[in-house]
Amino acid sequence: MNLLHPSSLTAFGLLVLAAAVPARAFSAAEDFSSYSAPTTFTNAAVISTAGAGTAGTGASGNGWLTGWRSSTSTGLAQTVGVNNSSPVNSGGNYLTANIVTKSDGADVGKDATSIARAYDVVGGGLAASSAVTVSFDFRVDAIDTANMRYDLFDNSTRGTGATSASYNFRTSNGVWGYFNGITLVETTMAFTAGTTYSFSIVLNPIASTYTFSLGNGVTSVSGTSAAFRNSGFATDAATGSVGGRWLTFNANETTNVLGQTTTFSVDNISISAVPEPSTYALFSGAAFLGTAALRRRSRR
Repeated sequence: MNLLHPSSLTAFGLLVLAAAVPARAFSAAEDFSSYSAPTTFTNAAVISTAGAGTAGTGASGNGWLTGWRSSTSTGLAQTVGVNNSSPVNSGGNYLTANIVTKSDGADVGKDATSIARAYDVVGGGLAASSAVTVSFDFRVDAIDTANMRYDLFDNSTRGTGATSASYNFRTSNGVWGYFNGITLVETTMAFTAGTTYSFSIVLNPIASTYTFSLGNGVTSVSGTSAAFRNSGFATDAATGSVGGRWLTFNANETTNVLGQTTTFSVDNISISAVPEPSTYALFSGAAFLGTAALRRRSRR
């Protein structure tokens, strides 16, 4: 009886794998390498390489539904730009935002600002309920007082509030916290200006939960099965008048302080599909075919 060569069986297994695994190569990435630096956009509604108010690099396509957008409280001064003077982790260009809260006597509310970009899961070939991994680096470069907090979240609408978010990380009492549903859970990860924090989050829209890891280059913390902040988080990237799934970075006053300033930076953003369990099973099956063939050949 003729046996197939082990390499033939392995190749056959890989062919089966290729045929059976759906083409789900969704990804969206941003390292700002295609942007000119330094470039500044003051109170820009649309942030791009070409300047405020234009489409430019990084509008739609390549996994993204829109370009970078900013939202601020009325009267707050915000300057957003791409810089390269103090690289975040891997070096090169990064996005930075400088905020000055209102300094006039009419300032009676807490100011907030955010920069955000919508990614397009459905347009990228995934089901709206597909799990995705979101990762990025975040650093607060300067802050006047402790009266400023930072919220990092994935929202179904564009804005400065996270009430329609899936995951939501927040600085609180000198540490990083995360929302489990509507409850803020403080971690042991200290929050300090000048430190780069790396986040990796896996979103599960079907279960309305997320898992995460958060590190500062020395230590890390993690969480599993945290409930979405909003259980009704929209899973369709086309939902809403502008779009859903807005990757958002936010600074917000905790108490009203006139003329408070802060600067934060973002880099190394990656959003990708999570392989389905069946994919892992197929990989295991392909590997088993090759291994079994090698064992049988060695016994001959």
